[in-house]
Amino acid sequence: HLEKSRLVLTKEGQNYTVKIEDILYVEVFNHNLTYHCTKYDITAPGIMRKIENRLKEHGFVRVHNSYLVNMKFIERVQSQSLILKDGTELQLARSKKDAFRRTYLDFWGDELG
Repeated sequence: HLEKSRLVLTKEGQNYTVKIEDILYVEVFNHNLTYHCTKYDITAPGIMRKIENRLKEHGFVRVHNSYLVNMKFIERVQSQSLILKDGTELQLARSKKDAFRRTYLDFWGDELG
């Protein structure tokens, strides 16, 4: 299913198609969502909770009120932040830490064991 593996974002009347597997993380700022992808960033209006529900089945996890991260791009987990494979460091909110660790271990559990 192509629709399942892609997002269609509308920005200023234009539609943009983004492959979900190319999204490193989504960041919210001023009622806009910025999709940080492997080759580009795109910012479009959106609601983080809606996109979080849409992407969680694709291995995305909320690590902070401002960030939704694709777990396959996490290089390492530190006590208060995550380092992504491209070197980006994102804050890991204390309130999200336990849920994140559980989700992360579930996601990678088979490969870690």
